[in-house]
Amino acid sequence: MTHPRGKPGKRLLDSRAMCYELAKSGISLPLLFTPQFIAGDETFRRIISGESDISPGDSDARFDDRIWHQNAIYRASMQAYLTWCDTLKSEVENALLGLEQKTQLSAAVTLLTHALAPNINPGNSPVQHAYESRGASLVHDLHRMTHDLFAFALSSHPTEKNLLAVGRNIAATAGAVIHRTEMLEIIQYTPITAEVHAIPLLITPSPVNRFYLCDLQKKNSLVHYLIKQGFQVYTLSWRNPARAHRHWNLESYVSETLDAIHELTSTRGHQQINLMGFAAGGMLTALVSSLLSQREKKGKRSPVNSATQAITSLQTHTGSQVGTQLNEQLINAAKTLTLLHEVTDAKQLARNFSWLSPNNLLWNPLVCNYFSGETSPEKDIFHWNNDTLRTTASLYCDFLSMAGDDPLLENNRLSLCGDTINLSNIQCDTYTLAGSCDHITPWESCYQTCLSMGGSREFVLVNRGHTRALVCPIDTNDACYYTHSEISANPDDWLCDATEQRGSWWPHWATWLAQRSGGKQPQRGDAQNPKLDPAPGRYVIE
Repeated sequence: MTHPRGKPGKRLLDSRAMCYELAKSGISLPLLFTPQFIAGDETFRRIISGESDISPGDSDARFDDRIWHQNAIYRASMQAYLTWCDTLKSEVENALLGLEQKTQLSAAVTLLTHALAPNINPGNSPVQHAYESRGASLVHDLHRMTHDLFAFALSSHPTEKNLLAVGRNIAATAGAVIHRTEMLEIIQYTPITAEVHAIPLLITPSPVNRFYLCDLQKKNSLVHYLIKQGFQVYTLSWRNPARAHRHWNLESYVSETLDAIHELTSTRGHQQINLMGFAAGGMLTALVSSLLSQREKKGKRSPVNSATQAITSLQTHTGSQVGTQLNEQLINAAKTLTLLHEVTDAKQLARNFSWLSPNNLLWNPLVCNYFSGETSPEKDIFHWNNDTLRTTASLYCDFLSMAGDDPLLENNRLSLCGDTINLSNIQCDTYTLAGSCDHITPWESCYQTCLSMGGSREFVLVNRGHTRALVCPIDTNDACYYTHSEISANPDDWLCDATEQRGSWWPHWATWLAQRSGGKQPQRGDAQNPKLDPAPGRYVIE
């Protein structure tokens, strides 16, 4: 059985340092710029003769088109490219460089090889389309490229915004805003089954992202799937902060999440609630679960019945591609710059995230939009990725403060809302989801999130990247996930013993969640929850 492996944790580094290391190493490592293909090379001979069996990994979707495997020329160029990439990787690993220099060089080489991949060459895959359209596709696509260059200045990956609209064909599941504060809205989705599970689910999105990653189009909406299964579903929708909100920090978001849980359990009549958070929203889910567990020791019962963390890493120091090799001086400088700006621009975040996963968020959309006469097959995810929230200076500084160590994983190291954080005190059942190809929260780091919890734990690994791990509808053909009932201390040991399951992880989680959502009862309707606005609410369009 072949298990997926997450890619080594690469980091966003200073661009000048990366370029310097790449140029300097190019002198001593000529293979960085000259492929190791000469006439007498056996690998090269096998590629040219069509005898080579070199193929991309299961998670590499760049060469999914059958032309890369059926056409001899295309297949040879793909195999030559993959061999070149492996050669570069080996040379970097064996280079006599320090750890920091090697990390910088590895990051630079990754960007270089992604940019030179044959699938983004306008002379490859789009040729057939240009031939069939008698050149019309080239004229049309060049016009679109010119328009986007001037309109968006390559600020992020291209999307056709006119085709997507929040509330019309994304984030369009029926529901209503039932509660609003200065920071958030609570959205209740309309049940579509006669009976619903007694214990509802509250989704906590990341405070730096829009909530509707769980509610894209109907065909890939996790929310729609859940309400079809008879779950009561609520979600938080964070407000897009302005400069006046620069004081909102991590404690503010934790406090608002606690208040939202209180609103649903005390005011709306739910005695217990299941939590689900994705990305940094999973961090909020873990923190509030810990705080409520602490208060339970003081005689106040925790309303959290179960907690799910999806694509969430609580390792803030190492293992994440978002974290740079920071020192205290650089952290303090970044804090000073952030405080001067008061909020971080959303477009800058979108640019950063596009370069974190250039194959999925930059090069593939480039080929689809400009060289293949088609729109990106996952344009709704790209639309969501561009629709970022601003980040307040205070929240950004809190994240920077955690970049130097792992305060979340050290018991009683961090205090929030009057109590210390001790994740091992969480005794409710937990479910942790990770993506084997995740470029932001590597699955090994997500596994540490699972290990940090007390109580009964479930860990599931899906063979997809960061957002696509979460957005994995049941009709996804290439999806599989891995499960194992025993949570080992080492993630590699867990993976060796895990069992592969074909298809989406959604049904597996729905079964797990149903066992913790109580019996079914007739739906109560909307009478007890007055509507402030129809879903998706006001804050998502700010």
